[in-house]
Amino acid sequence: MTPDWILDIFAAIMLVVAAVSAARLVAARPWQHGAVVTDTDISHLLMGIAMAGMLASGLTTLPNDAWVAVFAVLTVWFAYRVVRDYRASGARALAVGHCAPHLVHSAAMV
Repeated sequence: MTPDWILDIFAAIMLVVAAVSAARLVAARPWQHGAVVTDTDISHLLMGIAMAGMLASGLTTLPNDAWVAVFAVLTVWFAYRVVRDYRASGARALAVGHCAPHLVHSAAMV
C-alpha cells in the first residue's frame, strides 16, 4: 500500500498544474494569436482538480459521475478537434497537433 504522504505530494503537484492552467486562462490575451490554447488549459485545470481528488480523498470536489460527464464532454470536444485538424492537415495533425494527446488523456479519465 502506498503511504498517504506520497499521494499527498502527487495531489499537490496536480493542484499546481491546475493553478498554472487557471492563471494562464486569467492572463489570456485572446486577441494575440497563439497566446493561449483555451481548451487545453481548461482540460489541464479540470484534470488537475480531478486527479488531486483521486489521490487525496479530502480533495474530492465532485461525485464520480459528474467527473465522468466532464471528461466525456472533453473527449467529444477533442475528437471533434482531431477530425477537424485531420481534414485540414492530414495525418500530420495526429503527430504534431496538441488535440490527439488530449483526446487520449480525456478518454482515459472517463
